Amino acid sequence: MADWREKEKPTGLLTRQLTFIAIVTLTALIVNKIIKSSPQPSPQHLSAIEVPQDKPVHQQLPSVEPENLPPREIIPPGSSAIAERAHASLERIHLAIAPIAPSNPVHQQLPIVEPENSPSETTLWAIAPSPAAEKTFPVPTEYQGKTIYQVKPKHQEKVIALTFDDGPWGKTTLQVLDILKKNDIKATFFWVGEQLQSYPAVARRVVAEGHAIGNHTWHHSYRQMDEARAAKEIDDTAALIYKTTGVTTSYFRPPGGILQNGLAAYAQKNNYAVMMWSINSVDSSRHRLAAPKLVKNILKSAFPGSIVLLHDGGGNHSTTVQALPQIVEKLKKQGYKFVTLPELLQNQETTDATDSVSTGEVETQIPTLLEEIPHPSAEQPENHFPG
Repeated sequence: MADWREKEKPTGLLTRQLTFIAIVTLTALIVNKIIKSSPQPSPQHLSAIEVPQDKPVHQQLPSVEPENLPPREIIPPGSSAIAERAHASLERIHLAIAPIAPSNPVHQQLPIVEPENSPSETTLWAIAPSPAAEKTFPVPTEYQGKTIYQVKPKHQEKVIALTFDDGPWGKTTLQVLDILKKNDIKATFFWVGEQLQSYPAVARRVVAEGHAIGNHTWHHSYRQMDEARAAKEIDDTAALIYKTTGVTTSYFRPPGGILQNGLAAYAQKNNYAVMMWSINSVDSSRHRLAAPKLVKNILKSAFPGSIVLLHDGGGNHSTTVQALPQIVEKLKKQGYKFVTLPELLQNQETTDATDSVSTGEVETQIPTLLEEIPHPSAEQPENHFPG
């Protein structure tokens, strides 16, 4: 038995070694085949592989527009006391809107923000004009705080001023503007605050066509007022005139021509020229007058330097519209030139103004026909008022 083991041992060891080599060789062949059958990356594919960089990539982030900019507030000329009071009235209705902070605290290119006093495109009444559209109707120093009925023009020049009260009005004011434009005439319009709030576009057209503007209070009231109430009536109207059209005016006409209810006194105290009239067309009388009668009322009273009272608002003034072309035509034939009130005062004889300009201290000029008979319901607007 011992001899058999000695002979068989070398043979068994060799067999096991050969078997191991065969297994290793076979495994290597299989692995190599698997590797060869796998897809190899192309040179283009290898070039597309990016190596991460140590530095972060710098990107320009898009600018973010703020959703709500604060409304731009118009600042009236600082040299005018009237403009400053109008500005104070505007501050009472100014709404401050807080800017929105960005939610992502990254570095970004911020948008340019316009100054806060630029006009807002969403104002309460209308889009306010740019500073280039601002207009001022100042009163010469010698006439500030005075009550004026007429002027004595230089060299007795035949000039006459047409004035229209109680607007702006929707239909009538536009008709009047068409007539004035056709005849190349400038006039003066005295506005009521409530009406201006209702017809801002009409008001802007009046200014755009070169007419002068005056203040006719907010409510067109005849009642007695203390100084605070009178100030609100006049200053709020001045603020709205500026807000809507860019106009600052120092011309005032008291409703109904009443000088002793507190309004005229406040206006004079603040250097307005209180503009009355020397010719009353009586187009706002108790009884509706026909157009020929209105024409006659003016023509028979016309003289150089006169101021004509007409109405484009406060009720139905269709007869005024009918009479206006005839008034213009006949006065032109008489050699009259039509001017605004600021132009009329600039043309005033400064050497002798006592006969044409009053001191306005203790005066009353109440028209004999203050009240107007109500129009038929189909014609009478809700805020109808005479004078």
